[in-house]
Amino acid sequence: MNKNLIANLHYIFDNMKEAVCITNKFSIVQYMNPSAKKLFNIKLETFNKKIWEFIPFNERNDDFVTLFIDTLTERKAKSLTVDYENKEGKLFKLLVSMTYNDKNDGTFIIVISDLTEIIRVHSAFSRYTSKEIAEYVLETPDGEKQGGQLKELTILMSDIRGFTALSTKLSAEELITVLNNYFEQMIAIIDKYEGTVIEFLGDGMFVIFGAPKDNARHAYNAVACAVEMENAMKKVNEWNKSHGFSQLEMGIGINSGKVVVGNIGSNQKMKYGCMGESVNLAGRIETFTTGGQIYISQYTKAMIEEELVIVSEQSILPKGAKKHIKIFEKLKALAI
Repeated sequence: MNKNLIANLHYIFDNMKEAVCITNKFSIVQYMNPSAKKLFNIKLETFNKKIWEFIPFNERNDDFVTLFIDTLTERKAKSLTVDYENKEGKLFKLLVSMTYNDKNDGTFIIVISDLTEIIRVHSAFSRYTSKEIAEYVLETPDGEKQGGQLKELTILMSDIRGFTALSTKLSAEELITVLNNYFEQMIAIIDKYEGTVIEFLGDGMFVIFGAPKDNARHAYNAVACAVEMENAMKKVNEWNKSHGFSQLEMGIGINSGKVVVGNIGSNQKMKYGCMGESVNLAGRIETFTTGGQIYISQYTKAMIEEELVIVSEQSILPKGAKKHIKIFEKLKALAI
């Protein structure tokens, strides 16, 4: 190979943030760039070891070692995300890509990208917003752009009855403990039905179905989710009782219609939001509920093909509305 080309390749490899290793066909390391030496904590200039011998032997690194052995045995290109624990016990999430060159007696080029920080940021972002919003912002081309779109979806509003009175009897730490247990149970169910939590409203939630990801069954999912949420209150209250806290009751209001969804704010600070008359109506419907009730609007009911188990119906004139609408009480003990 041309000496100038080799020198240029080494210059490129030496200045890459990705770790680069080159081995011969016997898996003996011939070259490591500075990033690879830092990753494997190597200060030697000569190696004379097989690539997997630089990896600390522990159960967490099994997939890493197996990837090397399989690739070197099969003589095929492979790529895999693996865990790595260094000698100091620090954990990494690595994307390892291996390429085999069968010319010049066989050479393996291994490129390792450290995904640890990216995954940590993604995980933290997902906890401070919903998983669906995090994926939308980080993985779609327009995810960070300001602006919204008119979209038909279903809105679920929930609220704990009597929580204000309960909060006066609890310390701040106890209040957060009760809320966290409640939200833990509810969010698992919302995720199951592909809902997106827009906001926590104190002890309540503002959830949408059908955005950011499209979902033709958003109305069905919202009602099925509400039923399971109400049924899950038994488990919430069993936990409360075992920890010396009072029983809770939740009301849920659901409405469907066209709203504006998208990134709202400035270039300095944005949030994924949802607004419109249909959102306001969902909130109004929720105020008509008592503990344990699920009210759905006539618009949501019309979108669901399955037969619903309805306890009662009534005509209401929500605050600010120009005409009466029908709302239906869904029986919480039965699924759709």
